[in-house]
Amino acid sequence: MKKFYLFISAIAVLFVSNANAQIYGYANDLLGIPSVIDPNASGSNLSRVNGALSVVACASGFNSRNFPATATYSSALTAIQWSITPDAGYEVNVASLSTKQRRNSAGPARVRFAYSIDGVTWIDQGGNLTLATASCGSSSTLAWNMTDFTHPGTVYFRAYAFNAASTSGQHQIFDVIVTGSVTLQIIPGCTAAFACNFNPSANIDDGSCVFPGCNNPVACNYDPIAGCDDGSCVLVGDACDDGDITTSGDFIQGDCNCIGYPDNDDILGAIPVILTPQDECIPFVANLLLATTSPESQSAATTGEDIWYSFLAVTNGVNLEISSGSFDGIIELQDDMGNMLDSENVRVGVGNEIMNFDGLTEGDTYYVAIRNEDSGFGGNGFVDICLSYIEDSNLENIQLSYNPCDNAKSKFVSAYSHEYTVTSQTTLVTTTYVRVGSSYFQPRNIPGVTYNDTYDVDVDPTYYLFDALGNPETIVITTENIDVMVIGSQALMSLRLMDQCSTGSNPRGSVVAGEPFVCMSVDYEWEFTRTDIPAAPFYHLRGTANRFLVLNSVAAIQFGATYDVRIRPIFSYGAGNWGPIRCMSISPAPSSSFQSSNGIEENAPVVKSFESPAASDLNFSIYPNPILGNTFRVNLSGEVENEIVQITLRDNTGRLVYQTQFNSTNLSTTDIQPDSKLAAGLYSVTLSTSRGMQTEVILVNPF
Repeated sequence: MKKFYLFISAIAVLFVSNANAQIYGYANDLLGIPSVIDPNASGSNLSRVNGALSVVACASGFNSRNFPATATYSSALTAIQWSITPDAGYEVNVASLSTKQRRNSAGPARVRFAYSIDGVTWIDQGGNLTLATASCGSSSTLAWNMTDFTHPGTVYFRAYAFNAASTSGQHQIFDVIVTGSVTLQIIPGCTAAFACNFNPSANIDDGSCVFPGCNNPVACNYDPIAGCDDGSCVLVGDACDDGDITTSGDFIQGDCNCIGYPDNDDILGAIPVILTPQDECIPFVANLLLATTSPESQSAATTGEDIWYSFLAVTNGVNLEISSGSFDGIIELQDDMGNMLDSENVRVGVGNEIMNFDGLTEGDTYYVAIRNEDSGFGGNGFVDICLSYIEDSNLENIQLSYNPCDNAKSKFVSAYSHEYTVTSQTTLVTTTYVRVGSSYFQPRNIPGVTYNDTYDVDVDPTYYLFDALGNPETIVITTENIDVMVIGSQALMSLRLMDQCSTGSNPRGSVVAGEPFVCMSVDYEWEFTRTDIPAAPFYHLRGTANRFLVLNSVAAIQFGATYDVRIRPIFSYGAGNWGPIRCMSISPAPSSSFQSSNGIEENAPVVKSFESPAASDLNFSIYPNPILGNTFRVNLSGEVENEIVQITLRDNTGRLVYQTQFNSTNLSTTDIQPDSKLAAGLYSVTLSTSRGMQTEVILVNPF
C-alpha cells in the first residue's frame, strides 16, 4: 500500500509541478473584459457587487462609485468581483493576485482582497490596504500573496473598497493579475472501461479495478476471483458450436467440451473427400464421441461406432491412414454397391492403422468407414484421418523421335519399380520391360524395339508399402493412359574419312572403322568390291559389336588393291541398312622385314585367326577405352587354367609397340604399361594362347 500511495504522490507532483504563471489578467477595458485567461480555464468580466455602481470617470479601467464611509471591513461591503473556472478535469492552483487602483479625493481610502470557492464564504487577507488619491493615469499597486490553495471549481475574487468621503467618490481598478496554474485534476480510480468498478472520471489508475467473469460455481467457466458476473457462464447442456462443419446439434458435454452429433454417422451422410497424392496428404481431425453403429458397416468389431467418407478413385490404388490416442480404430473400404473390399485392424489398441489397396476402378465412387473396435475401452474420441491415392506414372518429356540409346523418362512417383508395356503399332506385338530403382530407361533395353517403328507405351509402377505393423505390401498401379514413343530411323554408317582413298592408302595391318556407332548393333557386316580389277563383292562379319576392323583379319583383302566399301549394322532382329559406298586403298606389300634385338619380328602384319571353340573359353576386355595416358587394364575371364597368355600391342601401321606374357592360372585384372609413351591414335591388342587368339582395338587420346 505504501508503494501505491508513493505512486499517487509522484503523479500528483507531476500534475502540479508547473511554475506559477499568470492565469487571469485584466488590463483596462471599460467594460471589465479580461485580457488573459489560462487555456485550460475560463474567466468572468469584472463586475460590481453589493451596491457598487458604474460612473463615468477616467477614460480607461473599471470605474465605480457608491462606496460606504465605514472604516470597518465586512464581506457585505461593496466590491469589485471577478472569477476563474477550470475546464472539466482540471483544477485551479492560486498563488497570488495584484491590481493597480486609484481614487479621487472623495473615493474609498481602504481596500481589502478576499476569495471564495463557493461564492458565499469569503476568505480575506486579514488587513486593510491604503489607497492614495490620484488623478487618472496614476495608480497604486495593491497585492495579496496568499497561502497557495487548489480548487477544482470556480474561484471568486473581490477587491473590497470602503471608508469613502462620499458615495459619489470615484474608484478605478486596472491591471488585475492572478498567478498560479491550471492543471489536470488528480482523480484516482479504476480506468479500465470493462472493469466492474470503472470510474469514467478517474485519470489515474489506482489499481483498484475488479474485473467481471462468471460467478456461478457450477459453470464450466466459473471464475472465483471475478468481481461481478458478466453473463458469460457456460453450463452443461448449453448449445454451442464446436467449429466442425460436419457436426450438428452441438452442446456442452459433462466434461465441458462442446461436441455435436456427426452428420456422417451413416453411409447416407458420408462426407465427400478429394484425394491428394500419397506424399502430399494433410490429415484432418474427426470425432467419434456421439457416433453410433451403422447397419452398413461389415467389419468385425465389438461395438463399432463409425463415421463415413466417400471419394472418387483417381487411380486403382489408395492409401488410407488413421491415428487415434483414444480408441482402437478400424478402416473399412466399400464400393458403391455396399460390398466390403477390405478392412484393416492389424494393431491392437490405440495407435494408427494403414490400408494400402490396389483393386479400385478409376473414376468410381468408394466409401470409407472409420470405426471404434470397442468403445468400452477408453470410449470414443478424436482421430486423425488421411485419405490419399497412390500415384500412377506415364512417360515424361516425350521426344518427337528417340534414338534407342537415348534416355527416356517416366514420371517419378517414389515407386520401387516401373513396368513398361510396349506395343508396336506396326506388328501389334506387345512386350514388357521392368526398370527397378529408377524412372529413367533406354528404349534399346525393351525387348522387340526396332528402328523406324512407333509404340504405344503403358507405364505401371509397383510399390512396396507397409501396414501399421511394418508388414510389406505389394501395390501395383495400372493405368488407362497410353503414351506414344516413336523410334527413329537407323543412322547410316560409312567408312571413316581418315581411312578413305582421299587420305592415302591403309597398311594391311592397320585398323579401319565405320562411323557413326549405331545403337543396338550386335555385329557389323562389311562389303568389299574390288575396283582396280573386275571382281565380285565379298563380305566380312566383324563377329562382335565393334565398329573397328583390323584389315589383316579379312583374308581376302589384297596388298595394293582398291575397294568400294559399304558397312551395315547387324541387330538381334536382323540386318540394318547399308550405308553409302566409300573408296579404300590398301598399301603394297612390304619389301623386307627384320628381326629386332629381342627376336620379335617388326613390321609384320597383324594376323587374326578365326577363334576356335576352345579359344572362346578364355576372353578379355580392355578398359578404359579410349584411354588417356600410357596405362590400360586387361580383364581376363574364362575357364582355361595353367595357360600361357601372350598380349601384343601394335599401332595402326602394324608396328610392334609392346609385348608381354603370363600364366592364366590366377585370372585377374592385369595392368598394361608400355615402356615408351603411346602416341595418340588407334592400336590393336591381341591375346594369344595355344588355343587361338582374340584381337580388340583401343583408342589412345592425346594428353
